[in-house]
Formats: sequence, structure tokens, C-alpha cells
Amino acid sequence: MVASNVQIALRIRALSAEELLSVPARLQKNVLSTSPFAPNQVIVQGERKQVFSFDNVFAPEVSQKEIYDRVVMNMIDKVIEGYNVTILSYGHASSGKSHTLGISDGVSYTRESKGIIPRAMSTLISYINSAQYKKRKYSMRISFVEINDEKIIDLLSEDNDKIKPQILIRDESNGQILWSGLQEIKVNSLEEAINILSRGMLNRQINTSRLNDRSSHRHTIFSVTLSQQKFIPVNGDSVNSSNLSPSMLSSKQFSGSKEINKQYEGDWVTVTSKLHFVDLSWKDMDKDIPKSIILPISHVISNLGKKTEEVSETPRSISNAQNCPPILKEYLGGNAKVLVISCVSPAAFQVKETINTLEFATQARNNKDTTVIHQEIGWYNVEHLQDLVLKLRAEVKTLQENGTNSLNTPVNEKQRRRSSILANILVNSNILQNEKDSTNLDDKISLASLDLPKILEGETLNQGLGPIIEEYEKSILSLENQLSHVRAALAYSENALHLQEDKLKDTEETNKQNMHTINDLKNHIAKLNERKETTEIEEIESRDDMVAELGKKIENLVDEITYLKETQTSDSTNSTNSFTEQVISKEVILESKVTITGKEEESEVSNAELLVAIQKLHKRLAKFEEEAMQNQQLIDTLEATLIENEDSLIAANKKLSILQNREDGLLKQIKALNSRVEEANDETENAKSDLFSAKQTMERTLVEERKSKENLKFQLKEARNEVENKKAEILLVKQEEKKIKEKAEMSRITLENELERLLSKKKKFGCF
Repeated sequence: MVASNVQIALRIRALSAEELLSVPARLQKNVLSTSPFAPNQVIVQGERKQVFSFDNVFAPEVSQKEIYDRVVMNMIDKVIEGYNVTILSYGHASSGKSHTLGISDGVSYTRESKGIIPRAMSTLISYINSAQYKKRKYSMRISFVEINDEKIIDLLSEDNDKIKPQILIRDESNGQILWSGLQEIKVNSLEEAINILSRGMLNRQINTSRLNDRSSHRHTIFSVTLSQQKFIPVNGDSVNSSNLSPSMLSSKQFSGSKEINKQYEGDWVTVTSKLHFVDLSWKDMDKDIPKSIILPISHVISNLGKKTEEVSETPRSISNAQNCPPILKEYLGGNAKVLVISCVSPAAFQVKETINTLEFATQARNNKDTTVIHQEIGWYNVEHLQDLVLKLRAEVKTLQENGTNSLNTPVNEKQRRRSSILANILVNSNILQNEKDSTNLDDKISLASLDLPKILEGETLNQGLGPIIEEYEKSILSLENQLSHVRAALAYSENALHLQEDKLKDTEETNKQNMHTINDLKNHIAKLNERKETTEIEEIESRDDMVAELGKKIENLVDEITYLKETQTSDSTNSTNSFTEQVISKEVILESKVTITGKEEESEVSNAELLVAIQKLHKRLAKFEEEAMQNQQLIDTLEATLIENEDSLIAANKKLSILQNREDGLLKQIKALNSRVEEANDETENAKSDLFSAKQTMERTLVEERKSKENLKFQLKEARNEVENKKAEILLVKQEEKKIKEKAEMSRITLENELERLLSKKKKFGCF
């Protein structure tokens, strides 16, 4: 028994070409770094600086071959030595797990970029064909399965198989996992192994596209079962086992000599080792690790790494976690050397997933696996059993020929039972050797060799099949519970859909009211526009016309006043000047006449006429002065009227500016109302869109719930059919058990008769 820590290797992948094109440059920043002074450490520059240590750290530039040579090659050596080995690839979506194992986008064993599985198969087959192990007999079988929501899919089964056996897994009391119904294909060359791997990957792609699978519970397991037979002498060193082969005992002609018997005294031991490649895969829907799938596995590995006093459960009970896939129990917490290759991306946009993977790997590093070499003394090998029967017959013949004194040697019940088992196996193997399928022959002989001891010891098959029936009944109850939960969820979804429909109706009514309000606002705006056009604009235009007319009148008055001023001034000036000149001239004439005549005192009539003329001239002067005064008053009146008109014009301009401001305010109100109408329309459209999206979402949810309900009904029906089939199989097995018992009894009687006959002969020879 060997105990060692689980080996953890970290692989950092490079960014793909698609990521370099689609992801922004700031999110392509490298958050992982290594140091040449600590090559097994990695530093994460996230929200805070974190340092993780592992057994091996591989940078993006490290090749597939270097990874295989450094961490995988020694695990293949352990498989040859007889240990079980599990190589587990772990990480978030698109982190390079499948590429590392070599099961992504086709398989090729000629390219430099081939993964771990093709290289491991090449190493195993080269070991088998090497001169060092040529004396051993090897048998290699391959299985390829996919676990999808705890449903096991055999990727190597053919689609044209009419009847596919149900794949079942049972936990044995010794902690081993037993399969039933799984197809294991025997391979002899690297080409056959790669073809089987390619076939399984093709079937996986076909199943995924056919079922339109969107499940996140998908794990792929590629298993290699290696059986090797080697000869172990009884005394430990009397025979060189390298000079023997499993078929030598059957090919030798036993002469009965003691030397020959001693030469081949020993057992052929069958050592069976298993190599598992596990790809833990899940879909990254919300860029968050699906905790319902990965956490149970993390719980198994992390608890196995704790001290015994820190864990209340045993490793076996831990590995039986409810959510952990049953097939992974043996690989994670059983008898296997484990290598975990954690794959991460260095980009900043996946730093959360990267840290989760690194924390898981750190927990897993403290685990210890306990492994033993599983070897059997040839009970599963038909050729070995045939050789053993021949050896027993040779011993009997030797006793007959030599006549040894062993008459009183009793044949105990254990030897008789063993002889009966061997004889029965020999008879059954001779019958089954005529069948075409050698793989089925080995399986049937193995099952017979397992069942015969139980039959002879009085164990019934019902004890082994009872747990299976109970498991199926539990599965049916679980499916019925799931169906009830789905029905409740469906009812809840329907109620939610009804509530959404009611909300949709209320929203539609609200939208109708909003539309009425919007129409009223539009009508009000139209009326305001009409009022603006019919009242305000007309008033403004009339006032503009009035102001224009007043301006024209004022201009005319100003022109008229100016003209009158000029005319009156010129006329009055001219008339006054002329009159004054006339008066002066007449006065001068009169004075001259008075002066000339001097002393002439002519008639008083002429003087009187002159005085009258002077008076008339004074009157006319006074009249002109009065007219000038009237004209001045008219000018003053016109100037006052002009001032009043100017004041009226200023007031009209002020009122016009007020009206213009009111018009601007109304226009702003109209714009605000229009914007409110547009916002209301946008909100209505958004509400309609949201309601339509919610309705579509609820309809899709309802359809998915109905599909889930139908699937659960179908699964329940299948489970019931499987139970019925198992019951029929139980009846067939019971009938077969009865036949085997009868054959065993007949073989036992025959062998007892043969032994009695041989003993009688032995006694007879002993008497002489």
C-alpha cells in the first residue's frame, strides 16, 4: 500500500485569435505571472495580489510534449507497475482542458500538438511490445463514456444496435466500482486505440447536435484497463519467470516426473490496472462556476486533504456525496494515483474563473491517495484455469504411476469444492469457446467464476440484485418527486404568467388613457395654434398697421409743418419787408416832400390820405403779425400732436415687445408639450416592448417547463420500463442460476466419481 500526495500541475493557455479580435485591449491584460526564482509559483494580479504554489507550472509557450514528459510519463510507468491512475483535467470553460487531453476537434497521433491520451496510448503499447515485457501476456480494453446529468452515455456503442444494455454502476463492499452493460473494446495496436478514440468523439458530437444539449453537467471519461499475467514461483526464486509464458503449461506434455513438476511449481498472477482520463466540463453561461456540479467534487478532494481529526466523515463517505457523479467516486477518493491538470486563462476578463480554479487546485494539492496493486491468482483467465486442471490431472497421473503410499490422505471438502469449480469452469469454457466474440467469452467466464463460489457457499442472487431494485425504486421516487416539483413550478409559472397578463392588460388600459391624454394635449395645442393665428397674430398685425399709419401721418405732419414753417416764414418775412420798405419809402417820400416843400402847406386832404394809408399799413402789419401768431400756435399744436404720436408709438412698440414675449413663451410651452408628448410616446413604446419581452420570456419559460415535464414523464416511463426489464432479467438470471446449479451439481458428481475412481485405482496400486 502506497500513500502519496495528489500531484497538481497548472497550465496557462495563450489567448486565441478570436479573443484577440473580439475582446477589448484593456481586458486582454495578463493577470498571471511567474518568477524564474520560483518556477512552481504563480502570481495573480486581481483585486489583490495572490500567490499560489503547485508541483508544476507551465507557461503558454510550453508544448504538449514537454507537459507529457514532465508530469504524465511517470504516471504511465505506475500503470505498468499495476497501480490505478487517474489524470483529471479541470478548469473553467474554454480553458484548454480538452486540448490538453487531446479530445478536441478531432484526434491525430502524427501532429506535434497531439494531446496526452494519444501519447499515453503510444507509450503503453510501446512498453507492451518491448523486450523487457515480452514474456508477459497483456490484454488492453478501452471504454469511453460521457456523464450527462448523471446519465451515463456509452460513446462506443453503435446506433444500429437494436437492444442496448442499460449501464449500471454498483459500489462493492471493498470500495471498488463494478460496471454492467458498458462496452469495452479490446485493442492491440496504437491505430486501433486512436480509431476508437476518434469514433467516441464523433459519437459525442452527434449526440450533442442531435439532442441540442445545453446541459452543464458533462464529464468525459476515457478509460484503459490493462491486464498482465506474470508467473510467481512458490519458493520465490526457483524458476525464472521470464522464461515462462501463460500458455506454456498447457503446451507442455507432463511426463509425471518430479523434476518437471518442481520446475513449473508456482502461480500465474493476473495484475489489473486502470488508467482514467477525466475531462470535467461545464458551460459558462453567466461566467460563474456552476457550484451544484463542481463543489461536490471540490468537497471530495478538499476534505480528503484534511487531517483525520478535522473531518467528521470518512473519505469513503465523503466521496459518496449526493451530488457527486457515482463514476467519479472511484477516481477521486478511491484506489488511484491522481494527477490534476488545472487549466486557466491569463486574461483579465476571466480573472474570477481563474482564481476559483487556482483555489480548487490548492485544496486538492493537500490530498493523499492510497494505492495498492490489484492482483489475482488467475481466476479470471480461462487459459490459466485449463492449465491448472491439466496440472491437477498430471499430479493424479504421477501418483498413479509412482504408486506412492498416500492411501490414507483425505480429500477435504475444500479441495473437492475447488475441483468441482474448476471442472465446471473447464466444461463451460469448452462450450463457450465456440462462440465468435472472444470478449463476451472472457466476460461470461469471469462472471461464472465470480458467481460459482457464491452458489456453492449458498449465497443467492437476490442479495446482489436487491440493492439494484431498491436503487431503481429510489430513482422512480426521485423522478416522481421531481415531476411533482416540476408540476408545482409549472403551476407557479402559469400563475405568474396570468399575473403578467393582468399587468399587461392594466398597462394597455393605462396606455389607452395616455393616448387619450396625448390626443387631448394635441387638440389643445392645435387650438392654441389657431388662437395664436386668429387673435394674437391679427392683433399684432393690426397694431403694426396702425403704427405704420401713425408713422406715415406723423411723417406727413412733419413735412406739412416744415413746409408751413418755411412758407409762413418766407411769406411773412417777404410781406413784412415789402410793407416796411413801402412804408419807409413813403415816409421818406413824405419827409422829402415835407422837406422839399418845407413850408408848403398844401391841402390838408393829402395829409389825411397819407395818414389813412399809414393806418391801413399798420393794420395790415398787425394782421400779418396775428396770422404769424396763429401759424406759430398751429405749429406748436402740431408739435404737441407729434410728441403725443411719438409717445403712442413708443407705447405701441412696448406692447408689441410684450406680445412678442408672450408669443415666445407660448412657443416654448408648445415645444415643451411636444417633448412631453414624444416622451409619453417613447415611454409607451418602451412599456409595450418590455411587456412584449416579458410575455415572450414567460411563454418560453412555460414551454421549457412543459418540455421538462414531458421529459420527466418520459424518464419516469423509461425508469419503469427499466424496472420491468430488470425484473425480467432477474427471472432469466434465476433460471440461468438454476441451470448453473444443475450443471455444477452434475460436474461435481462427475468429478467426485472420477476422483473416487482415481482413488480406487490409487488404493489398488498402493496395495501392491
